[in-house]
Amino acid sequence: MSRLRKFLALPAPERRVLLAATLLLPTVRLALSILPFRTMRRFVTRLARARSDAPLASPPSPASVGWAVRTAGRYVPSGGNCLAQALTAHVLLRRLGHPSRLRLGVARGAARPFEAHAWIESGAAVPVGATGMMLYTPLPAFEPGEERR
Repeated sequence: MSRLRKFLALPAPERRVLLAATLLLPTVRLALSILPFRTMRRFVTRLARARSDAPLASPPSPASVGWAVRTAGRYVPSGGNCLAQALTAHVLLRRLGHPSRLRLGVARGAARPFEAHAWIESGAAVPVGATGMMLYTPLPAFEPGEERR
């Protein structure tokens, strides 16, 4: 019951973004495992469209969105995947009207020959994926909805 009490004690905008992250994260995780990349890009683009029908007087900050996604990742099965969390944060940030860029980085690890990491940049902030991102060489910024020519 203490989790429920903590949830109910949150301000309404944080409750909404946490609930949205908890519902969206497993959907994104499942989509990543079954959809081709091109279809996944279109899916994320559609989901990330800013909602003009119900603007919030003061939408949750990018830091609040990052907290909600990381929290949902602890409680949603298979939610620890950095790409799923980054895409979930991207969708939520964009829907709330915040800027968001998906960044991917690569590194050579001692245990494995190749490692990758995903994070989100929102302005100067890194609400999701900041932990360990300095160990990775960033690839050019990627907008999930932009088409490559």
